[in-house]
Amino acid sequence: MNRAISGRLVEQGTGRPLCGHLVVAGRVLGNRILLLGRERSGPEGRFRVEYPPLSEPPDLTLLVLDPEGALLYIEPPHRSIPGAELHLVVEVG
Repeated sequence: MNRAISGRLVEQGTGRPLCGHLVVAGRVLGNRILLLGRERSGPEGRFRVEYPPLSEPPDLTLLVLDPEGALLYIEPPHRSIPGAELHLVVEVG
């Protein structure tokens, strides 16, 4: 079973890749978010955040922070699918 969220960060409107941003994967639990893993976006804005095995498929979200740590974006929750890696293109405005 894949336990990762991967994708690419781009600037909304221009499509310019966003490198060096912190991408945080989280599990949505009611009105809380449980941290699962984090990684900085690399060349071309690409990222891959792996997380440990969970007992049930979680609702997943991503938070994007700029290089200074300011929150820029929160992805709406996605229901994970066993055996499938969630892949996103995130447009940050």
